Amino acid sequence: MATTKFLYDARGHIVREVVTQDLDGKDTFHVHTRQNADPIVRANKINRENHKAGGDLKHVATVPVAIYERAIREGWANDQEAWRRWLNDSDHRDFRVWEGRV
Repeated sequence: MATTKFLYDARGHIVREVVTQDLDGKDTFHVHTRQNADPIVRANKINRENHKAGGDLKHVATVPVAIYERAIREGWANDQEAWRRWLNDSDHRDFRVWEGRV
């Protein structure tokens, strides 16, 4: 099983790496995305502390691109109810700006 990795893209806190493998004569191709989410979490905390109540439009959350790409792969990127469940999960609180339920 031969595996090859190479850096595909690196911008800011997002790094993408291409991984190819030969598994039993079948080639596979994957793009792995890694992102340092600490800057997003810090900015969300500041925005949460400075959030003003009122108005119809609210900045609800900022999520890492790796989470959005996972949503695309899993087929829920355009599903508002799936995002609502994901954002209301207490495990994802650090990505929320607005503290009310979505």
